[in-house]
Amino acid sequence: MVALTLGLPVPSSFAGDVPWLLVAGSRIVDETGREVRLRGVQMDFGSARGDIPRTVVAQDGGFLDEMIDHVVTEEDFKDVARMGANSARFSLTTCKDFENEEQPFVYREENLKRLDKAVAWAEKYGIYLVLSMRQSPGGHNPSPHSGNEGSNALWSSEQDQQRLVSLWKTIAQRYADRPVVAGYDLLNEPFAPDQEIYNSVFTNIIDAIRSVDKRHMIFWEGNEWGKKLDWIKPPPLDGNIVFSIHFYEPGSYAVKGQGDYPSRIQGRDFDKEALRKALERRTEYARKLNKPVYVGEFGAMAQAGNYLQYDRDILEILEGLKLHWGYWHYKNIKGNTQTQAIYHAQPENPFFQLMKGSGKGKVLSMLPAAERDKALGSLETSGFHEKTQLKQLLVGFLSANTP
Repeated sequence: MVALTLGLPVPSSFAGDVPWLLVAGSRIVDETGREVRLRGVQMDFGSARGDIPRTVVAQDGGFLDEMIDHVVTEEDFKDVARMGANSARFSLTTCKDFENEEQPFVYREENLKRLDKAVAWAEKYGIYLVLSMRQSPGGHNPSPHSGNEGSNALWSSEQDQQRLVSLWKTIAQRYADRPVVAGYDLLNEPFAPDQEIYNSVFTNIIDAIRSVDKRHMIFWEGNEWGKKLDWIKPPPLDGNIVFSIHFYEPGSYAVKGQGDYPSRIQGRDFDKEALRKALERRTEYARKLNKPVYVGEFGAMAQAGNYLQYDRDILEILEGLKLHWGYWHYKNIKGNTQTQAIYHAQPENPFFQLMKGSGKGKVLSMLPAAERDKALGSLETSGFHEKTQLKQLLVGFLSANTP
């Protein structure tokens, strides 16, 4: 059990009155012209709806809606504020939490109201939100985390593209006058097969957003898992755009947790200088176009050798290059003790155990009330394991570099 208290006091000046942010050349500034560096963590809003079998989702939609109330709470926003963060990349974990899958273009108002509540908490604690679409109709990369069992059909389906455009327009219209929403991260880790299609999908979403919201920043991720910014055709017609990348280098270490740091991998140095050069290469295109860069995800698995030093070096490089960043991530609900998350569920967590059994025909909504309530309550961060050293590392960078 954790108390969510490590870090700074919540500043008393936070009263929901945050200034608008906008792009000014290679910088992000507020409406007074003061430069603002976004520093924070990835947080999830949403259910497991996109990660479990379709038959279970059909049976258990109400249960999955209820879990949203426990995945992120006001206490989490208070905790992130105490850490010294000024922002969170707020992942809309699955589009299916908002759109009725059997009725395209029909939206779930009860879950949009849940998102309203999270936005209000962000205002209360002074945390800018970068709303990010993690899953999309049809799926937009071949990994299972894009939904639809790993499908990458978005790029070839006109209807799925229209559904995504409509959903983003609905969200943008809802928050058009809320400056605490820093902007919209249109697709998490896209993997488009063709540059023209990639640009067309993003441009169509931007056009729809701008028809109802002229002020918020747009976060445009590079293709192939947020790596290739040079797939963005220059120059973007909209000037209020932030380029976004993810940085897990090398993948065998950061993502799979294999090897040590520093070391040599396949005959090449793997140390702080090598990481700096890799990040400079990844952001070169943005510098050429004079665009700000948001590193929306980074971090190493805890099983990787000397992972805390790796994370420290990445943070120092990000600060040295004056990049915006969000650590991956605040919380993992799936019982993975080695995940990069600050908080993770223990393997025996009741909700995690239910998810393991959900594919075996277990109807979650028909559980006895006590078992159901226990599972939902176990999603709250206070019952998770905290990686205290990792949190202390992040607090050191967040509190020392605010704003």
